[in-house]
Amino acid sequence: MTSARAAEVFDNLVFAHLATYYDVSSLEAVVRTMEAGGLGTEAASWVRDTANLPVTPEQIADVLPPWLLRKAADSLGLDTQEAARSLAAELPGYVDERTPLGELPRP
Repeated sequence: MTSARAAEVFDNLVFAHLATYYDVSSLEAVVRTMEAGGLGTEAASWVRDTANLPVTPEQIADVLPPWLLRKAADSLGLDTQEAARSLAAELPGYVDERTPLGELPRP
């Protein structure tokens, strides 16, 4: 999967749902979701001007609601394990690129 395709899925599916759930910006929703799933340190590293800590596909599968991971997988033409692997690989850089000032954008 290309980074552009991953970004499209993040923006149009995963982030949009999480933002609606939390009623905040999509990036903040992702950080909150990671925090709620015990990955706050990792998510904070993606926002801050520090090295991005990795997450595993298993962690992504544990944090995202199963139906949302399935929708992401369907959108990408992957099975859920492949989608979790792809999201785990792309998510840190995706958030990092969108927070160049080291903080979440305000809605």
